[in-house]
Amino acid sequence: MYNHDDTAAFLRAISVPSRGIGDTSLDKLMAQANAANLSIYQLVQTQSLDVGPRQRVALASFFEMIDQLSVQYQTDSSERIGNLIRTILEQSGYREYLLSGAVPNGEDKLESILELVNLSNEEDVELGEFLSKLSLSSDWDEADPDPQGQITLMTLHHAKGLEFKVVFLAGLEEGILPHFRSKTDDEIEEERRLCYVGITRGREAVILSGAQSRLFQGDLKVCTASRFLRELPPELVTQAGIKRSPSFPITTSLTSPSPTSETRASATYEVGEWVGHGQWGKGQILSIDGSGESAVLHISFSGMTKKLMAKYAPIRKLKEA
Repeated sequence: MYNHDDTAAFLRAISVPSRGIGDTSLDKLMAQANAANLSIYQLVQTQSLDVGPRQRVALASFFEMIDQLSVQYQTDSSERIGNLIRTILEQSGYREYLLSGAVPNGEDKLESILELVNLSNEEDVELGEFLSKLSLSSDWDEADPDPQGQITLMTLHHAKGLEFKVVFLAGLEEGILPHFRSKTDDEIEEERRLCYVGITRGREAVILSGAQSRLFQGDLKVCTASRFLRELPPELVTQAGIKRSPSFPITTSLTSPSPTSETRASATYEVGEWVGHGQWGKGQILSIDGSGESAVLHISFSGMTKKLMAKYAPIRKLKEA
C-alpha cells in the first residue's frame, strides 16, 4: 500500500493467503512486466495481462483493496496505522488464514501482528517512517559488547535449562500467564509448568510483577492477578510496594511510588499546557483524545510527538513554558 511499485512486497502478499494466482501466472506477469519495464501494479492498470480471466479478476480485486486501504489511511483522523492494520487483517483474509490451522503457531503470529497496533499508538508518525522503524531498528544495533549489568530478555520456553542470579517474571496476569487460549485442565497445567520453569531459573531471587491495566491489541484492558500467584507458599513471598486493587494483590513496582503517582490519575490537562518528562524534557500538549482516566495526551517534545495515557504518564505540569 505504501509503495504500489514494490514488486517484492507484491509477490509476498499476493499468494498469502491464496487468491488463485499460482506460480505459473506470476512468472508470466513478471516476464511481461520486465519486458515492458513496468511494475506489476502499473502492468495491471494497462489491463493487458498475459494470464487467464480468473487471475485477472483476482489481481483487479487485490489492487482495488489496496486502493481502498489508501483512502482509509488518508481519511482517518487518529490511530490511522492501528486502524489500518486491523482492516488489512480482515479484508485481506490474513486473520482467517492464520486461525485456520494451516499455519504453525498461527495464533501466536496473529498476536504479534496485533501488538503492532500498540506500537503504532506510541507516537504519531507517518506510514513510511513506521515501516522503516520496523524493518531497520534493532535492539542489537545499540547493544553493549560488555554484557555486565544488562538484562537478557527471553521467553519462558527458551529459559529451560538456564540459570541466572536474579530473574524477573513480568505479566503474571490472567490471560497472559496462564494464556487466554488455555482453557482445559491440561492446558492450564502446561502453563503452570511454564511458570514453574521461570521461577526456578533464579538462583538468588525472583521478582514477579503484573499490570493492573495494559494496552492489549490496541485496547486498554483491566487485568486480574494470575492464579499461579495464589498458589505460591506465602512464607516464601515478600510483597513490595503498595496494593492498589483488591483484584490484583501484587504490585507493578519494587519501590515505593513517587509523590506524584497518587495525584497523576486525578490530574486534568488542557490543550496548550506545558509539561515536563524525565527523559524527553519539556513538552506541550497538542491535543487530547478521550476524557477522565482513559484520556490520551498528544505531547510535542522538541518536535517529537508522543502519545501518553494521562492516568499513567510520568509527567508533571509546568507553570510556564
